[in-house]
Amino acid sequence: MIDYHIHLERGPYDKEWLERFIKVGKSRGIEEFGIVEHLYIFTQAKDLLYQNDHVKKMQKRNINEYFSFLNKMKETYNIKIGLEVDYTEEYEHEIKTFVKDLPVDFLIGSVHYLDGWAFDLDKEWKGKDIEEVYKNYYKTLFKAAKSNIFDVLGHSGNIAYFGYKPKREVENELVLEFYEKISKLDIVLEINSGGLYRPAGVVFPEKRWFKKIKGFDIDLTCSSDAHDPKNVGFAIKEDIIPTLKSVGYNQLVTFDRRQKAYKPI
Repeated sequence: MIDYHIHLERGPYDKEWLERFIKVGKSRGIEEFGIVEHLYIFTQAKDLLYQNDHVKKMQKRNINEYFSFLNKMKETYNIKIGLEVDYTEEYEHEIKTFVKDLPVDFLIGSVHYLDGWAFDLDKEWKGKDIEEVYKNYYKTLFKAAKSNIFDVLGHSGNIAYFGYKPKREVENELVLEFYEKISKLDIVLEINSGGLYRPAGVVFPEKRWFKKIKGFDIDLTCSSDAHDPKNVGFAIKEDIIPTLKSVGYNQLVTFDRRQKAYKPI
């Protein structure tokens, strides 16, 4: 099994901190670990995202130290090196230029911002038209997918982070249209269990979409979005994998130096 979305940012880049993640993951059957950090935490990435208080507070790391540490750890552990990159249309050119030659195994593109608004940092959503927010979200997510910057599209559906949703028929139409469109692109979709231990209480994307996603023949990775060792591999073995198998999936995508491979589940 794989967990292709693990963040180390709450601790130091040292072997002891990484081993805490590896230990929990192995206890849950994880064999291959995709380590990613939000690109915005690195000082070199200050021109790639809105400079709000959250970003400024986090932007303290050096990306060269990150790569150096993980390349050394690759000698001991079955890890792959990635980055999670916040996609915004305004910064698309700058992002593409910055990441094109980075020494990574894979890049996750994710959407957390809509027109400068961090929807998963705002619990209130005051004054927001939920239906319009969802339309903007899936429009932006598709732009990320078709930008040809990323290997993986991260946690689609995380717009429901705090549980806000439009009418069911509106959501269904938007989601189905989105999956149909990305099925024509060379992008891998991430199944992210992190929503289960966050306010949404659901997988991103929700499990009710797995059969439809399989029908569109979209390749998948699987992840926990762990920022803490205790969440590595969360619900993957006992929940995500059986559900994927039940709709016909028998393999997941892995990466090495931006090249896809398939691993049986």
